[in-house]
Amino acid sequence: MVDGKLAYGATITLEEGSVRAGTEHLKRVTAGKPAAAPARWNGLIGEYGWDHNILYVLEREGKLYALVEWFFLYPLDELGPNLFAFPKSGLYDGEKLRFDRGGHGQATAVEVGGVRFARRPVGLSNDTFHIKPLKPVGALRTMAATDGLHISPCRGGGRTYGTPTWMWSVAVDDAP
Repeated sequence: MVDGKLAYGATITLEEGSVRAGTEHLKRVTAGKPAAAPARWNGLIGEYGWDHNILYVLEREGKLYALVEWFFLYPLDELGPNLFAFPKSGLYDGEKLRFDRGGHGQATAVEVGGVRFARRPVGLSNDTFHIKPLKPVGALRTMAATDGLHISPCRGGGRTYGTPTWMWSVAVDDAP
């Protein structure tokens, strides 16, 4: 039941594999793992530019995108192996993106509107986002299964605020 300053009265009921919200019946849908990005784009996906002006190139649902100016996400049209274009609308109306690739197939820069964005050293190796657990994986799995993880933020010098905060975690696939 929703009961607050902005709304009240709608009944929300949990059912086997679904939720009923008022008259709407929302069934759980199993989303499969998305297909891998085409191999020809692997060396292009990444970050380019400076700390104050990052151009992100990413794949989403089988299409290459550019995230510019922090929150403008544009689908790119592929014109050639290293040549793409912004859509004919928005901030970069039809502008071309030309990628320069190094000897290993990785893009070293992308040029947009005469401005060269150098590749940032993020995501260039497979272990960039690897996190080394500080506790044995079995102990972490036990904590995740029992929802028994509590932390206490530290002040300078390692002193804590004294009141542990309950945290919840999400186990992803069969990650080690």
